[in-house]
Amino acid sequence: MKQVPEDARARILLGGDYARLERTEDALRELNLAVTLRANEASILYNAACLYCDLNRKAEAMDALRKAWEAGFRDAVWARRDPDLLKLRDEPEFNRLYPETVA
Repeated sequence: MKQVPEDARARILLGGDYARLERTEDALRELNLAVTLRANEASILYNAACLYCDLNRKAEAMDALRKAWEAGFRDAVWARRDPDLLKLRDEPEFNRLYPETVA
């Protein structure tokens, strides 16, 4: 972080570490900075959704996930399998964006 402070991926991962340590404000600061740095990057937005879920912020998680979808993250198999998004699976919008596939 000292060498590359604009590394959005590192910031979102640091936010996840803070969330696990129950340092919510620090987690949100890193999450917001990561999204500010890469506002249209699908992977950052997807990981922001996961982090918001970890922080029990379901509305913000769904908003970030919608933005990730708009930015190009359309992998329904992964989104439905990802345990970080478990809290969103009953949301109608989640199911609209990432429908179950029929095998």
